[in-house]
Amino acid sequence: MKTGDVLVADDENNVVDEITPSGSLSLLAGTGNCSTVPTPGAATAANLCGITSVAVDSATGDVFVGDQNVVAKVSPSGMLSIVAGTGAAGAPTPGPATSSDLWTPYVAVDSSTGDLYIADSNNHVVEQVTPPACCLSSLAPARSAPRRLALRRARSLATLWGLP
Repeated sequence: MKTGDVLVADDENNVVDEITPSGSLSLLAGTGNCSTVPTPGAATAANLCGITSVAVDSATGDVFVGDQNVVAKVSPSGMLSIVAGTGAAGAPTPGPATSSDLWTPYVAVDSSTGDLYIADSNNHVVEQVTPPACCLSSLAPARSAPRRLALRRARSLATLWGLP
């Protein structure tokens, strides 16, 4: 992904598209087919289903996709890997992020630290994953099903705001 490009989470067609400033459209991830958990490998060969969000780490160029109870990462080389979630809908457990269940994750990334923040919508909680997808921890309960995240920088401290 290049500076100025726009990503589109097309949940109806189960793909993530990239649009350049000149208007060119290209496929970043997905095949258009729906499956329960994306298969690691080439992002354009991975089946996505239920895309909730996309976030870009501007420091690394990695793109994170909230999809069907997992968070997937698409590297600048076009490879997809799972960084959080098992694919099963369920309550999160602190520890290795890929060993924890999620339930409809919405994702944001702090490019200064590489930390991922997940609005785990149906679990009514906001979680943090420290790089490299090592440890998942709950930050705070949410009043309702959070679906949007925004990061605000204040001095060198990142503050997370869950927006219902």
